[in-house]
Amino acid sequence: PGPRSVSPPDRPILAIETTQRTGGVAIALPEGRVLAEHFKPARRHDDRLMPAIDELCRRAGVGPRDLGGVAVSRGPGGFSGLRIGLTTAKMLARSLAIPVLGVPSALVVAEGTPDAAGLEPEHRLLVVLAAKRDHGWLSHLERNETGDWRIATDHPPATGDAGAVDWIRLGLVLGDEHLPETFREAAARAAVPVRSPRFDPVACLRLAMRSFAAGEHEDPVALAPIYPGPPEAVVRWDALHGPA
Repeated sequence: PGPRSVSPPDRPILAIETTQRTGGVAIALPEGRVLAEHFKPARRHDDRLMPAIDELCRRAGVGPRDLGGVAVSRGPGGFSGLRIGLTTAKMLARSLAIPVLGVPSALVVAEGTPDAAGLEPEHRLLVVLAAKRDHGWLSHLERNETGDWRIATDHPPATGDAGAVDWIRLGLVLGDEHLPETFREAAARAAVPVRSPRFDPVACLRLAMRSFAAGEHEDPVALAPIYPGPPEAVVRWDALHGPA
């Protein structure tokens, strides 16, 4: 079975996807409409995010106090975009006293990539993010009893190379242009197709709506990004000035 249909929320829900050069914001309304503002790769998230949220709410006829929850794609992803997205979501949650939810970006791309929806129920999905050299942040995903993607219980997300992948049960690999060639070669040997992921704010929104409907949310103070290692900016700072 494919993912469950999503019922409209009681109050508008906002979702933010800023982990990559593409992304955007989306809002779900109680009457069933879903609106989105997508970013162009050339635009900086710190220049565009708040104006995009403002424009989206204007189009929806929604004021800040009308929001019933906010969700954000939590990474891995780019250093600046990831932290701008989380900071904005936490600020909205705390200032408006509404629930907040951080959604692992692997689940966002699984929800938003059409090829993933067509996999057989027994097949797993591998999402490779934050690839560097021969390693990446590996998320093995499987279907749960309702047809939604979840993190495989026997493969917690972790940094690894192609040798750390369970190729036997895989039906698809999602990896961007930075996917190491070792992964592509291993996928070819296992006859597993490789596709580019989509970082879609509407996918983040659908996942958040299911979670909020189930009563799931997080402490905005404790909400943190998923980042597999020290950010490049921190590495360079430490090299110049020494560890803090």
